[in-house]
Amino acid sequence: MILGYIIRKYIIKQYGLKTFNEIKTILPSFSATGVLLIIFVSVLKVSDKIAHHPILFINVGLTLFLYFIIQTIISIIIAKILNLKYENAMILILGATASSQAISLSVAATNFTEMTVFVLSFKPVLQVGYILFLIYYIGPKLKKFLI
Repeated sequence: MILGYIIRKYIIKQYGLKTFNEIKTILPSFSATGVLLIIFVSVLKVSDKIAHHPILFINVGLTLFLYFIIQTIISIIIAKILNLKYENAMILILGATASSQAISLSVAATNFTEMTVFVLSFKPVLQVGYILFLIYYIGPKLKKFLI
């Protein structure tokens, strides 16, 4: 985040706000490329373990989905308690589901085993599908529940 802030300030100072606004649309692709590289490296580091024990792959996927479901249920309960409108409830739910990925990866990469890094780097792969599920399947049901 700090590097992104520094780069943003540098571009604005060097080339102006207009140029920054023109190129900022391509910046998310750099972030996505970085996430893909992290996923690639983490899978590469544990590929031998996963090849010999494919059940690990299934366990990781099931654990992550359970984690997403628990986060979603807690967020829905909080939204109901706080009497949030549908739009705000969805922001809470999606924010909780998609939060702290970079921080988690950074902490795991420096403090834990490569299997932990694999789990955290695999999270965005499953997360995209889960978030689409939340928006298109849970969203309409949630709208009725919150009224």
